[in-house]
Amino acid sequence: MKNMKITALCLSAAIALSTVTTPVFASADTNKAKVGVKGHITISMDKPDKSKNVKSKPININFKFSDSKDYLEDMSWAMKAIEKLGAKGIITGYPDKSYKPQGKVTNMEALSLILKLTGNEEESRKKDEKVHSSLIQYQKQWDLKWGWGYLFVAVEKGILLPEEIKDFNPNQPIKRHELAKYLVRAIGKTEDAEKNMDSKLDFKDADAVPKASKGYVYMVNELGIMTGNENKQFKPNEPLTRAEIAVMIDKADSYLDGYDDDENEAKVVFLSYSYTNNRLTVKYNGKSVDYKTIDDVIVYKNKEYTDVDDLTKGDVLEVVFNSSKQVIFIEVIGQVEDDEDEDEDVAREDIKYTNVSYSNLPTSIQKYVDTLRATKGYKAYKLEDKIYLAAFMGKKNTGGYAIKIEDLYKYELSNGKYVIEAVVEEIEPASGSIVTQAITYPYTIVKLNSFDNISRINFIDENGKVLAQKSIENLDKETTATGVLNKIDNNYIYIKVGTSPVSTKYEISEDAKVYVNNKAADIEDLKLDMNLKLTLVNDIVTKISADYQVNEVEGTIQFVDISKKQIRVKYDTRLTTYKVDDSTEITLDGKISELKKLEFGMKVTVELVNNKVTRIDAFNNEESYEGKIRDIEIANKKLKSITLIVDSSQMKFEILEDTVIDMLEEDAKPTELAINSIVEINLLNGRVIEVIER
Repeated sequence: MKNMKITALCLSAAIALSTVTTPVFASADTNKAKVGVKGHITISMDKPDKSKNVKSKPININFKFSDSKDYLEDMSWAMKAIEKLGAKGIITGYPDKSYKPQGKVTNMEALSLILKLTGNEEESRKKDEKVHSSLIQYQKQWDLKWGWGYLFVAVEKGILLPEEIKDFNPNQPIKRHELAKYLVRAIGKTEDAEKNMDSKLDFKDADAVPKASKGYVYMVNELGIMTGNENKQFKPNEPLTRAEIAVMIDKADSYLDGYDDDENEAKVVFLSYSYTNNRLTVKYNGKSVDYKTIDDVIVYKNKEYTDVDDLTKGDVLEVVFNSSKQVIFIEVIGQVEDDEDEDEDVAREDIKYTNVSYSNLPTSIQKYVDTLRATKGYKAYKLEDKIYLAAFMGKKNTGGYAIKIEDLYKYELSNGKYVIEAVVEEIEPASGSIVTQAITYPYTIVKLNSFDNISRINFIDENGKVLAQKSIENLDKETTATGVLNKIDNNYIYIKVGTSPVSTKYEISEDAKVYVNNKAADIEDLKLDMNLKLTLVNDIVTKISADYQVNEVEGTIQFVDISKKQIRVKYDTRLTTYKVDDSTEITLDGKISELKKLEFGMKVTVELVNNKVTRIDAFNNEESYEGKIRDIEIANKKLKSITLIVDSSQMKFEILEDTVIDMLEEDAKPTELAINSIVEINLLNGRVIEVIER
């Protein structure tokens, strides 16, 4: 799954205000950490301390949310995250501009947040009218007014697994261990979680963590996104509040490598501020840069909310921009530690690369070029052990235009990661020059050897101006496909999606892993019509996760239609007709049988796997009643019916041609049965087979 930096995320205003929940995030130690700003500048940075309250200075703070000031003391551990993410547009509040940090978050709301977090909001909205095939049976039960598109994408992306759906309730508050699973999968750490399913959890309540969540809880704790409280408890089954969600998102930010086209934050060194035009002057990438701020921009420094008057030269800032590139939030994260020469260039190393023509590109990258070349932009791809950098000039109405990547450099950040800089040169035809009168699409692609710990790609011009910052899209990454099992043939598996009659064929790798209802299994354990999720790498199936729900219906056969292969069953007060196909197993009184031997009145158990009849167990229904004769019906000198009084109730029984009647007197006729005489009536499948006079 593609990991993307958070850019747009909102908590639905539909989240109801709830009672206060004690936060269960561990307090961080207050100590110093060394970080770098665009190279070798070293700073001291205070780590956040949840145990200490934020003390606001007596100035007029222009908070994003109207109720933030009310929670500065009680929820100081969350206020910075709430205000910062609110300024970035990641979270939003209610119509009255409040945030209501104590409110609970449902499973549905949490999943929608995660999908927005990972850049899947647009795709989710496009699928809003669609219901995933594995969710259809829950439509009435859940009665959702919104969110089917988010659920569709959550299943497709492997955030919500098919085998978990039966225990999933979108309307219930999300529990901490559940969010751990969804978040770890969303940021691409599923494999790490699975490897740590048996790792020890250092929480006093570790036994309360569900088995299937242990590896995920281990990972979110290891990453510091979700930790324990001061009593070393994780509280896995407690619901989450809006305040806690905001803190988690803020923490998760640093683990979501990658930058969007419109970078909305930067780390810089403060130089000066002018109130005349709200001009913030900073040092960025070794150069002096001016930014415009909004009026009364919020500054967060030394665990206090303040204003720009408290900024001092050398403060290291994390600034947040709005869509107009105005600074809307400033956090002081440290200070330049010594008198290093801030103008010193960052040490850069040359990177060897080769230009690649279209014909020599891998097919998967050619497809991207075909789509992207008409629009100006930049891309970075990883395929196998190579990285491909592409720069597109866009559609031009004449020839004479060209674009090329002149040089590649890399430099190391203080966190051990690397930034690659690609120097881009664009060439335009000189005025009055003779050019080809044809539409052209200038672009260039270079190839280099991949290496570890690449943070991002900076495409820059010859003057060092950043044209775009890009994360590397891993074309070796896992993808998923979901559907219903239609066929397995040699090394291929066929699945059907939704109501489409067409099957899609996928090749299975030799070492593909198979799981049925979350348990390891063999490919032979898969059955037709199971819900499947296929994990693919380079279009080859490496993992098959099967999920099926078994339902049983017990009742009485009312009708059997051999020609249409149908059986009608009465259970409770309902009549339901089921389709029977050649793969349905049928037994009668415990022995293998067939549809044509089933009869009206038989007791039956119908087994359904994902709403398809897979087995029918029928039993001859024997009944016996004894009582006094209340009435006898005789027609054409034949006994037609007997009405008995059984346990104070009257019951009428139809006498058939083949009914055996056993009279006390050997020569007596059935029509001679007397009122008030005692008889026993035996039935088979609702038909009277024997009447015995007592």
